[in-house]
Amino acid sequence: SDSDAEGLPKAPEQLPTNGGVVKIQGLPYSATEEDVIQFFAGLDIAEDGVTLVFDRKGRSTGIAYVEFTSQEMAAQALEKHRETMGSSITQHCVHVRGLPFCASGQDIVNFFSPLQLAKICIEYGPDGRASGEADVYFTCHEDAVLAMSRDKACIGERYIELFLNSPTARND
Repeated sequence: SDSDAEGLPKAPEQLPTNGGVVKIQGLPYSATEEDVIQFFAGLDIAEDGVTLVFDRKGRSTGIAYVEFTSQEMAAQALEKHRETMGSSITQHCVHVRGLPFCASGQDIVNFFSPLQLAKICIEYGPDGRASGEADVYFTCHEDAVLAMSRDKACIGERYIELFLNSPTARND
């Protein structure tokens, strides 16, 4: 259910009728409209045709809707199913929520031990304060899945929520 999501058309009659709309899932939480446009380079996207979906707190859900200028363009876009956005080896991400505000990168490494992490991105607000969230990248999907076994475990007094965001993850 997308009832928690904002930025979606409210009723079917608001969906465009001349082009084709493709729903994409499993986007990196940090993905921008420009990232989506670059991913579909060579295909004609309608003006203002990328809608990223955010939850009520303004956090990315990893979902977007892309409106193409024709049904044919949308069909070509579907051929990119299971392709990976970007070219970095650190594409298998687990989004972490609920971190103590003083958590360090080493605390996150220890939390996921013995798994090998490829990259950690701790989120900070415009005021320079930690948000309590981070994206942790693994070199393969299997490690990202193994990391999910730590969902609801604690760092100090805080329980940690984990969200899998890996290209080969199924989001049905």
